[in-house]
Amino acid sequence: MASSITLTFPREEVLNRLAKNLKLHRVIIAEAEKGYREQALKALKKRMGQLEEGRNVHLSFDLRSPQSHVSTYETMIAMLSDAKDELITLTADQHACLMRDQWDWSGDFIDNAAQYSATARALN
Repeated sequence: MASSITLTFPREEVLNRLAKNLKLHRVIIAEAEKGYREQALKALKKRMGQLEEGRNVHLSFDLRSPQSHVSTYETMIAMLSDAKDELITLTADQHACLMRDQWDWSGDFIDNAAQYSATARALN
């Protein structure tokens, strides 16, 4: 039933919400990429030290790199910016993504980024 509901919003309101969500996403991805590199370097240095000591070491790593979804936001912003209509009608699924920042990838993105980003941990 919820998927058949539609709501209409001023285009600028949707654009503003997307811009706000994109800004937060950029903060999280920047923190997560920095944190990932720090953890990866730490793991590599540890393994290098073990190798230099003459030890055999397992070289696989259990670090997932953060995945940016900036292009998703940018695509939606470009589409809405090009729209001629001043009012935008959204389905429940579109509302979840565009207005509530709940994309199909959001949970996995936040869970992974929270390993490296304080901002993501605060949202998790």
